Amino acid sequence: MFALFTVLTAGWGWLLHTHKAAAHKIHYLMLALVVFKALTCLSQALMYYYLEATGKADGWNVAYYIFTFFRWECVPVLWEVVQFDVHDSAGSSDSLIQNT
Repeated sequence: MFALFTVLTAGWGWLLHTHKAAAHKIHYLMLALVVFKALTCLSQALMYYYLEATGKADGWNVAYYIFTFFRWECVPVLWEVVQFDVHDSAGSSDSLIQNT
């Protein structure tokens, strides 16, 4: 899963880099979400590996919880950006209609 999300992250980052004019704030926040998902998968895999090998998680459980926290913090931020963009674009189109 880590490899899949790493490939998706690289592809998404490449698309954002090549199409900077069409990229919005939400696209970069979605990139952050996929980065944290990939890091969550990596830390979880390493945590289980070390648990099986040594019987201790060796701090990977802390990394897992930190990355999971940041991943879940991206969701409300994404929602606020979407709501702001929707209200901002609706407000600008309404003002254009009223002015004409």
